[in-house]
Amino acid sequence: MLEAFNLTKGLQLVIYLNQSDTIRKRPAAEAIVKKAMELSFMGASVFRAVEGYGSSHRLEIGHLLSLEDDRGEMVVLVDGEQSKTDEFLTWLRDELPGTFLTISEIHHTRLS
Repeated sequence: MLEAFNLTKGLQLVIYLNQSDTIRKRPAAEAIVKKAMELSFMGASVFRAVEGYGSSHRLEIGHLLSLEDDRGEMVVLVDGEQSKTDEFLTWLRDELPGTFLTISEIHHTRLS
């Protein structure tokens, strides 16, 4: 059945950040999306966590008026070209060492 949908292979990167993370004094999520645009990735989205924990094992719960809010963020990138992904990962390693991310092989299509 999937053959009818003309699927193309690609990669999905999910980058896990905190809102306080920065790249060259800019919010890291913003810098990452800008770099993905420069490299002409197919798409990029930023998602902010409502609640969660990471390597610190400290539970972060977002409060509307909190000044100490450092919730997690996920940046999801999708593209089909390995060379762009390699260039992006080299840039990210240099700009934000120690960043945790996942890379998944995906199939994508546009429904018509």
